[in-house]
Amino acid sequence: MLKGCECYEEIPDRSLPYQNPVDYQAVGNWFKNIKPAEKPVCTKQDSRFSETYAPQKKKDGANSVEEKAEEFCSKMDGKTVVQAPDGIDTEFSYTELSKAAGAMWLSASIRYNSPSEKCGKSAKISKRDCINSLTKAMTTCEPNSAKTHGAALASGCIFYNITMDMSTDPNSPPWNRKARTSCDLKDVSDIQNNFLTGLYPSFCDAIKKDPTQALERTFTNTDFKNPSKRSHILNKRTPPVNNNNYPGYKFNFKWTGGDNCRMDCTEAYSSMLKDTCAQSNLVTTKASRDAGCGIYSWEVIHPPPVTCEKNKANPFAIEASKTECKWEDNCLARPQSYPKSAFLAAAHQMCYGGYDWTAKPTGKDDMAIWWQTGNYFWFDTKNIDPDTNLPAHCGGSSIGDINQWSPDSRKYCKSGPGFKNSDSKIFLTITPSKDQEGCEKLQDYNLPTKGDCEKIFASVADTCITDPNDKEQTGGFYHEKASTGCWDWWIWGIHLT
Repeated sequence: MLKGCECYEEIPDRSLPYQNPVDYQAVGNWFKNIKPAEKPVCTKQDSRFSETYAPQKKKDGANSVEEKAEEFCSKMDGKTVVQAPDGIDTEFSYTELSKAAGAMWLSASIRYNSPSEKCGKSAKISKRDCINSLTKAMTTCEPNSAKTHGAALASGCIFYNITMDMSTDPNSPPWNRKARTSCDLKDVSDIQNNFLTGLYPSFCDAIKKDPTQALERTFTNTDFKNPSKRSHILNKRTPPVNNNNYPGYKFNFKWTGGDNCRMDCTEAYSSMLKDTCAQSNLVTTKASRDAGCGIYSWEVIHPPPVTCEKNKANPFAIEASKTECKWEDNCLARPQSYPKSAFLAAAHQMCYGGYDWTAKPTGKDDMAIWWQTGNYFWFDTKNIDPDTNLPAHCGGSSIGDINQWSPDSRKYCKSGPGFKNSDSKIFLTITPSKDQEGCEKLQDYNLPTKGDCEKIFASVADTCITDPNDKEQTGGFYHEKASTGCWDWWIWGIHLT
């Protein structure tokens, strides 16, 4: 009833139907559970390099993502994708585009323990979800384009991928490549495969601390450790080796780092040394093994090449104008002869004579330094010692005594011992290098002996002495980078004085 009015009218009830009070806590939880839309992962492109791509739609060309996604998702509909122990996606397909363009790989992998989805170790594939995810990933990454270079998109507990790759091996998908060895079989070193067997275990021990991290180490022959008896049996046809072999060489081992690999470091190098990269018991200069998650490799770094020197660089060197002995009463003015065999015979005498040389880094002058480890020998190049198949050693040495001749080959000389009937005289010495750049600190050097010593001098003879009639080919030196500094191993022909 309204005041001031004589009559009243009942107001009709126009209120809304009854509603329960709003549960704001439930609304808050609902908003909390709303997840942002997943963002696709796009393959980065670089126009400087050749491209590997596939058509997006059927109208864009054959083997399009649209066509292959329908095939793949139809085939996978209702299947369960799981996390395999080795990390390999268990559901995928690939289409080879061409040898030049590679292949298009479509895959579905589990988002194992994804925090947002609380995923477990398996998830079921839906055809509709599969097609929609692959299409959205492709068109979002490269909108208004007729081609795709690869993309991926997560949907629920599954990650759908379009991967473009040059690999066309169905047993070696891009995300988990099959382990394989690569090397240049035309570039073979002179290093026996069982020598690397004594080096790589130390490298693998270092990798074990954290295999996911990259690592690189360089070793020398002094790092060699005798492999196990089992390893020796595997290489029983290969001559034995030790840490005196291959002086001057360096051996670089490298690992790029990775996780969930198909093989560990030991398995990788062991298989490489049984592969074609170590055929005929010699290893290639470089080799690598793709373990599916990273790459193991080795490189043999050869020592510096031999330097051949003209006679003007060598004290007492023979000269083209002086082909006969200086003093007639000493050598009867016989012609001088300097074939390579004379240099090899001198190397044998120097290294097997039991001198136990210790090279010193200093002396009162250059000549004193030359003589610290210097020695010379006379030979009769016309008569051969059958024990060595080298020219007979007829004349004494400047250091030591006659009993140190190895072997005692005087009886094979034409007129018995002595330098009077010799026709070749070779000088050898080991001196500190003038250039010590990049070398260790100079210190006393206990020189290698026997075969390891002989090999170094022989390398100079093989390189520098090619024509015995060329008096300019007098010898040269080998530059060795040792742990005691850098040293030059000299060998050359000198006057028969």
